[in-house]
Amino acid sequence: MSARTRSPKFSLLFAVLLIASCLAAKPSLAAAAYSPGSAQPEPILVPELQTSIEVEGRIVPAKYVQLSPLISGQVTDLLVQEGDQVQAGTLLMVVGDRQQLLADIQTAKYELLTAQQELDNLYEVAALQLAEAEQRLAVAEKAEVFAGDKVRSTAAATPEWRIEQARVNLQLAENALERAEENLQKVEKRRKNKDGIWYWFLDDKDFRNMLRGLERLKTNAERRVIDAQEKYADLQKPVDQVDLAIAQSDWETAQANVAEAAREVESYQRGPDPEVVVLLESRIHSAEARLVAAEAALNDHELVAPIAGKIVELKPKAGEWVNPGEPVVVIADDADWVVETEDLTEIDVINIHIGQAATVELDALPDVLLSGEIQSIKDLAEEKRGDVTYTVVLKLLETDLRLRWGMTTLVLFE
Repeated sequence: MSARTRSPKFSLLFAVLLIASCLAAKPSLAAAAYSPGSAQPEPILVPELQTSIEVEGRIVPAKYVQLSPLISGQVTDLLVQEGDQVQAGTLLMVVGDRQQLLADIQTAKYELLTAQQELDNLYEVAALQLAEAEQRLAVAEKAEVFAGDKVRSTAAATPEWRIEQARVNLQLAENALERAEENLQKVEKRRKNKDGIWYWFLDDKDFRNMLRGLERLKTNAERRVIDAQEKYADLQKPVDQVDLAIAQSDWETAQANVAEAAREVESYQRGPDPEVVVLLESRIHSAEARLVAAEAALNDHELVAPIAGKIVELKPKAGEWVNPGEPVVVIADDADWVVETEDLTEIDVINIHIGQAATVELDALPDVLLSGEIQSIKDLAEEKRGDVTYTVVLKLLETDLRLRWGMTTLVLFE
């Protein structure tokens, strides 16, 4: 341990500990005094003095980082100054042409978006085509059912009850026509008899309106008679082979349409063309790889704060050249301090443990005593000036706004 002048407080503490040790050893001294009759006096035993462990240390931040660029190049953007407080993720400086890297990222993003949209559209079109094919299949199936019914109805013989019903309907239509004709004749006869009693209530205009209405009724009755006659005649006819052949041909066509629509549905159910899908997926993977590479290149050109803290050292200026592995920025969290000492020898280190209390005095602030406790003890030793020493870190339980990185301290382990 290097020699140093201890403070008056520690000198006084040492004297008190020495006196207390002597008083505690008084019975041993009396027992060791000269005894009459002995050939010679017994030796006086001096008690072993127990002292505290004192070592030098330095104030360092509990958390700090040294940052170096990953590539060599010119500092094109310097966004902070020494002494600035920054947050984790703050961009500190840029090395090289950042604008070109940003352009490469945008190009890769656009290609990725375009390829993904084309793939999405491909699946959307396939789904639409499937829905349209299913609709065509439904229409074809209905047409096939109708054509089959037409064939069966054309080939089947007409039941007697339908023929009889058609005959009765014809008779009713003829009777209605006969009554319409009789009514029309009656009104015409009454109109001609100018001296008849009907002219007491009606004039010629009324008769004309009545006649027009009866003529319409007669015309409708005649049309119904003609329809009934045709229906009755058709039902009496034998199966028309020409109509049957036409109906069968229509049914076969409908069945072929159903089969074609079913094939379309099955084809669209398999989804888009696999070759086109593979091509678009390949474009997507390629664009993703280019985007990752472009973003990684941008990260290599950017120096970003990994922790929140104060910039305590900033070496380069804008426009200067930097090299990989060369520390250019130091960030420290000045809200939390520890004391680091490398002076614990192998003899002393076995007498301390993690969590043990300690007192810290600062050379620059002799009126300030800070309490702390051991936070870590390094397992690996170093050889310094012939001594085997270990590094110990103490967590300060108190702090002072005047603390600065690198201040020297005297540490007393209790």
